[in-house]
Amino acid sequence: MQVDTRSRLFVVWVAVTGAVVVGMVARARGDEMNAWYVALMVVAAIGGAFLGQAIRSRR
Repeated sequence: MQVDTRSRLFVVWVAVTGAVVVGMVARARGDEMNAWYVALMVVAAIGGAFLGQAIRSRR
């Protein structure tokens, strides 16, 4: 599968993937979604957006 890293959708995809991974870890541990996990999901989404933007701007 070829991914176009120059598109804005790529940045959104990386951000959403980061948040989903945090949610999957919480689910796998059997924890309920509390404020800590929501905060981690927000941080993962913001970090993923920065990472996606950095990858996008390098090409």
